[in-house]
Amino acid sequence: MLSQVRAILAAAGATVLSLGCAENAEPPAIGPAVYPAMNAAALATVGSPGVQDLPFGEALLTYSRNLSTLHADQREQTDAGIRDQVLWLAVILERMPAAATQPVLRSAAGHIRAMMEPETPTVEATKRALALAADALLVAARRGYSMEPDVAPLARAFAGAVSAIDSARSPPDRAAVVAALVRAERVLAVMYAMNVR
Repeated sequence: MLSQVRAILAAAGATVLSLGCAENAEPPAIGPAVYPAMNAAALATVGSPGVQDLPFGEALLTYSRNLSTLHADQREQTDAGIRDQVLWLAVILERMPAAATQPVLRSAAGHIRAMMEPETPTVEATKRALALAADALLVAARRGYSMEPDVAPLARAFAGAVSAIDSARSPPDRAAVVAALVRAERVLAVMYAMNVR
């Protein structure tokens, strides 16, 4: 039920302090405090998800759990975690029900995987991969979610966060990359909630 999704998203607001290293401005869409309330079994009971929604929801849940462990000050661990999260974005794009009718989502997923192939991708490659994800979600927001007023602003905020990554900065701008990953989580969580109404 939509009320359950809203409760999950509201509970996530309480996690903003625990995820302060990712971003302090707004609470994440999903965070550690809500995992007991939202697990793989719970995803099957939120709203009325169809069979096509469950792989999307499960991938989003894994992404959210992994995102909660990223801390921008852990350097090498964060670099590996960022790479994994960007690869999870590719999985999510492919698993979105909209991917069946919007080839841009599947195409972006393939390009993202290619960019993240090196074990230690550069910040520039990571930024380009995130930009592909942001563009794909902007297209999805325009086409499949045009009647949902919350989706487009969140997709634009994700794209803006990606643009704000300074790929030339030394040391690498890990905090900005993690902030962009959090923005991606927010738009994807709202898209999932819209799907299962």
